[in-house]
Amino acid sequence: MSDFRSFESGLDDNLFTPNAHLKVAVIEDDPVDAFLMKILVKEIGGWLGVVECFSSVDEILSVDAPEFDVIVLDRMLGDGSLSEGRIRELRAACPQAGLVMHTSALTPSLRACAIQEGAFAVMEKGSLEPEEVWLLLQSAAVLGPKLARPLN
Repeated sequence: MSDFRSFESGLDDNLFTPNAHLKVAVIEDDPVDAFLMKILVKEIGGWLGVVECFSSVDEILSVDAPEFDVIVLDRMLGDGSLSEGRIRELRAACPQAGLVMHTSALTPSLRACAIQEGAFAVMEKGSLEPEEVWLLLQSAAVLGPKLARPLN
């Protein structure tokens, strides 16, 4: 049973194809990683979303009333800071957005810290197929603001 949808599930094979218009903010200081994330998100078949890239948390916080469905946050930014400490600031500035931390070094303590601070999920770079990234972003957009730890 390699595909859970194939065994008498009754689920449509197209169930997980993109069907929403999401506005995604990518906070990534490495221009190559930012470009790859933008391509990954935009190239998923049939998606009509918008991706905006920012090189720092301060850059997105300087935007007047940022409106995003999902924020993808790189863990290690160029200033040497670890971004899990800035999750609350991002959630306060954009409470309607789900937040996904994107990292190259996934550890249980990082996941616990990010979730405790209000992230919806922690994704290891290169660990998911494009369709799985899309499913994660859709889930973060819909459920992230509802399931994240309260800001107060």
